[in-house]
Amino acid sequence: MAFIGNTNTTQAFTPAVDFFSGNGSTTAFTLSRPVASVAQVQVTIDNVAQNPSSAYTVSSNTITFTSAPLSGTNNIYVYYTSPITQVIAPGQGTVTTTSLASSTGSGAVALASLPTFTTTIGVGGATASASGSGISFPATQSASTDANTLDDYEEGTWTPIIFGSAGSAGAQAYSSQFGRYIKIGRFVLLTGYLTLSNKGSWTAAVKIGGFPFTVTNESASYSAHAFYYTSVTLPASNFGLGAYVVPNSTQAQLFTSNNTGTTDLADYATQISNSTQMGPWQICYFTSV
Repeated sequence: MAFIGNTNTTQAFTPAVDFFSGNGSTTAFTLSRPVASVAQVQVTIDNVAQNPSSAYTVSSNTITFTSAPLSGTNNIYVYYTSPITQVIAPGQGTVTTTSLASSTGSGAVALASLPTFTTTIGVGGATASASGSGISFPATQSASTDANTLDDYEEGTWTPIIFGSAGSAGAQAYSSQFGRYIKIGRFVLLTGYLTLSNKGSWTAAVKIGGFPFTVTNESASYSAHAFYYTSVTLPASNFGLGAYVVPNSTQAQLFTSNNTGTTDLADYATQISNSTQMGPWQICYFTSV
């Protein structure tokens, strides 16, 4: 016979009794069938009926006694008074938000076309922050290949360094080093400064390094940035100091300018002093992910 709505379910009740043996310490026993409430079973211990409102509780296939039954052989029996509980799926559109619960959070479940959230949302397996409101990303980025998907946001600190493309650090030392960064998707913004107390034994091209993320290997990453600086000897007729990030690296090359163009700062040994200060500065670039 045809019908409208959910498929009907025919239930038949088969009487059953479970027997258990107490030992004076065990309080939880496994039932042979699931039950939904204490009203679906009658329990007797040593031929004494137990009060369902205080002597025991049930949860699916487990019955738990308030006090451990005394020792005995099959001195506990559970008589089933109702058929096995079956769950029937509700009809489409009949469940509202008040009927739903979330296993990973609290508050109302949003079903609206324009939902509003009053706390944080964890994505990519991240635990939502307990303070404020916004989106929490995982500590390790879960990169997306979709250009229109924001898959990372991070703030932190980094330690900038200055060095040459040849030579060695030697006795190089700093009186101050500090940097901060913000990463939004593939975009990285760095701020920082450093001051030397010993320039070390570096030579050749002058570079700033220690970036927290590798620059993408693309020519579009050649972005230039102005620097504040002191105690740097520039080539004759040159003025100002800047830097451009080096693709597929964690560094930037310093350069200077004159009336005809720009030239790299290429002689660390003579252009950098024991008291050189670089920054504050801002450097921005793209990563590969």
